[in-house]
Amino acid sequence: HGPARDASGGNRALYYGEVFRDLPPRARWYIVAIIGLGAATFALLVPRAVFLPVLPLLFFIVLSSLTSAFKVQFPIASGSSMSVSYVVDIAALILRGPHTTMIVGAVSGWTQSTFNSKEGNPPYRTLFNMSILVLTIQASGQVFQRLGGTDTADLTAMAVPLLGMALTYFLVNTVPIAVAIALSTNQSAWRIWKSEFSSSAPSYLLGAAAAAVVIAVTSTSGYWLALLLTAAPLFLTYKMYRAGIDVEARQGAILEAAHDAILTIDQQLNIREFNPAAEQMFGRLRTDILGRNVELLLPPADRAAQLSAFSRYL
Repeated sequence: HGPARDASGGNRALYYGEVFRDLPPRARWYIVAIIGLGAATFALLVPRAVFLPVLPLLFFIVLSSLTSAFKVQFPIASGSSMSVSYVVDIAALILRGPHTTMIVGAVSGWTQSTFNSKEGNPPYRTLFNMSILVLTIQASGQVFQRLGGTDTADLTAMAVPLLGMALTYFLVNTVPIAVAIALSTNQSAWRIWKSEFSSSAPSYLLGAAAAAVVIAVTSTSGYWLALLLTAAPLFLTYKMYRAGIDVEARQGAILEAAHDAILTIDQQLNIREFNPAAEQMFGRLRTDILGRNVELLLPPADRAAQLSAFSRYL
């Protein structure tokens, strides 16, 4: 049997520590290194941040955090979508620079890991998400500035800096995550990145262009149009929040009440759902299982044969 669920903070912290120790050693060291690099980057460069004017900075923080926590996305093509929080981060990078926007990214990373999470994430995962966003924003902002990007240039002059910033954001944001998943689940980082992340590159390019267009329009049309443009993602955030509550209530009731163990896996054999009956059967908590490869649950003696059967089926 796995560790029992407990409402006390001490036992929860102990369990999260056990989850971290359950990771392969290389994954632990990698995650610690990313967290350390992100923390050092933030500590060294945030003193250079420009906090004034404060209200626009708070606006970026709130908008990025909400749209990130509720994963607000606009469909851009069949099967593809664009993250609104990414557009907000790019706009903040253009207007406020990388040092100040690190604050936006850090808060956004915290909210997306904790604010709308049905079950709490281990602290190391939250810190990892925050560090990835800090490093991503700093790297892409530096590329934007080195290529001559400013908040006053016209859209034509911004083309090359925007392209460089978007590609840097895409790579720095996705490659370390793919490596973390690979080290945690003993898979190929290249295969994970290619199958899970590479197809999202166009949305990063389109998001950067959208941010530049919004800035250009609002700079010439005034404050009220800026409020109108931001009202849409905020309203969509609320609608998604309400819809998500209803869907989770229906799905949760079915999964929670089922006497049979129910789990779902994706085409990479990573576990996406794990209900209470499955927790009881396997003696593992849902928070420890989600996102990990199903081979974790297979008997060692039969693991190779069952994985081969899964692969043939897929």
